[in-house]
Formats: sequence, C-alpha cells, structure tokens
Amino acid sequence: MSGPSRPAGEHTDVYIAQQRAILDVLEHCSVEPEANIEQLLRGTLEARNIPVPPEPWLHAVAGEIANDHLYVVANGMVPNEYFSGASGGRAADRAQLAGHDLQPPESSTERMAEGHAPGNQIA
Repeated sequence: MSGPSRPAGEHTDVYIAQQRAILDVLEHCSVEPEANIEQLLRGTLEARNIPVPPEPWLHAVAGEIANDHLYVVANGMVPNEYFSGASGGRAADRAQLAGHDLQPPESSTERMAEGHAPGNQIA
C-alpha cells in the first residue's frame, strides 16, 4: 500500500513544519506588503523553533504569498484537506478576489451542443 509521495531524507519534519507555517501565513496575511509578510514568516518560523532558511528563500516565499500564491516546500507537503472544506473555500475566495476564474473550461461537447463547434459557423 502506498501513501502520498513524500521527500526522502532527514529534513522531512522540517519541510512539514515549514509548510504548515507557510499555510498559516498565507491564510492570514496575503493582503500585507511583501516586507511585512517576510518578517511575519521569519517570526512564525522562529516562534515554532523551525530552522529559518536563508534570506533568498524567505524573500521568495514572501513574494509568492504577497501574490496570493501557495509556496510548496516539497512534493506531498500540502495536506489534501487544504483544497477542500473551509480551507479550500478560503483558497477559492482568494483566487476569485485576485481575478482568477476557477471554473473548468467548457467542454467541446457543451460547445457543440450550443452550436459553437469548429466548422459550424455561418459565413
């Protein structure tokens, strides 16, 4: 039986802790300026006794959060629950506020049923 893909190695616990901190900061601070987010991220990591990565990492993650993007530390680090339930609803709300359309594109079958299939135009 195989579970979700996880990075191998001794740093997995650190990656999990970093990802949780990123999710918490993203949930509460995506509307803050990047510099504030960077300071909050550093403070969150320090408060949780998580090793603080180098400045370029902090800057990159803060930049993603400032752009309302989720920074993923490593494959398998974001729990599936983040994309469903209350967290998923907040993620969808943030995406909608940022002007992203989360609706799937209309299928070709739906377009053909509406008379919009390629080659079905009247000249």
